[in-house]
Amino acid sequence: MTCGYNPDIDFLLFTNDTTAYEYPPNVKVYVTTMEQMANLFQKHFDFPLALCQPYKLCDFKPTYGEVFSEYLIDYDYWGYCDCDLFWGNIRRFISDKILDKYQRIYTRGHCSVFRNTQKVNSWYRTLPGKGCQDWKKVLSGQDSFCFDEWAGHCGGGFSAIMKANGIEMYDRADMADLNRAKGYFKVNRWVGMNKRIAFHFVKGKLEVVDVAGNPLQEALYVHFQKRRISYKITKADKDEFYFSAPGVIGDEILEDRCGELCYEMKYMAGKIQKKVRQLRTRRESVL
Repeated sequence: MTCGYNPDIDFLLFTNDTTAYEYPPNVKVYVTTMEQMANLFQKHFDFPLALCQPYKLCDFKPTYGEVFSEYLIDYDYWGYCDCDLFWGNIRRFISDKILDKYQRIYTRGHCSVFRNTQKVNSWYRTLPGKGCQDWKKVLSGQDSFCFDEWAGHCGGGFSAIMKANGIEMYDRADMADLNRAKGYFKVNRWVGMNKRIAFHFVKGKLEVVDVAGNPLQEALYVHFQKRRISYKITKADKDEFYFSAPGVIGDEILEDRCGELCYEMKYMAGKIQKKVRQLRTRRESVL
């Protein structure tokens, strides 16, 4: 629905989900399988790729301009984004002035937009690495390298490579990228936003509001970061909703402090379990 309120932007969705959703006209759905996707990518490279699971596609996002070039012929710009987003008014933030000035708009893996030219689309493999990750090792390695963004903890991703090569990127924090560790809505990279907040979507406009419903600012999108969503919409008009912490879509703002605490406890438990598995694997490999 939030895609549909951006009618001058097309969304190309490649999926194996055949559920009969009511897609808006600007959402172009291509039904495929993971195996078919892996074969499509492999045709473009002369070395074996490690594309064995869907999440690994994140490392391949910078290659999309070349790999999906036949789908992008009629477009001046293309981009990639995550699927856990609610959109606001995109063109309110990505204006013609910004498009004319920059060849890349935004630098994170959850949303980046590129000028659709052969030169720009090949940058992931033609730009000197400048000490950052090697693109061939990323695409052929089994691990997740976060190559689609900055990836400082992995040695530097595509955004770091572009910066090292002196390419200017538009990088304002127009989006609400929610901190995964918090049950309440804490937005990464937003300075001075200390109030408890929710989000209000109404007919294409996405506003950040306080818990009393007072508008604070507009957002390009909210990245809800893998949160489980529950739906508590009862009214017939679905063109308006509130998104409340820790992850509720409803007719009004719903405060759930117990739910927020439970979310944070589950998140920490998951982190501990992951660490235990890593230590166990490391111990077994040593033995």
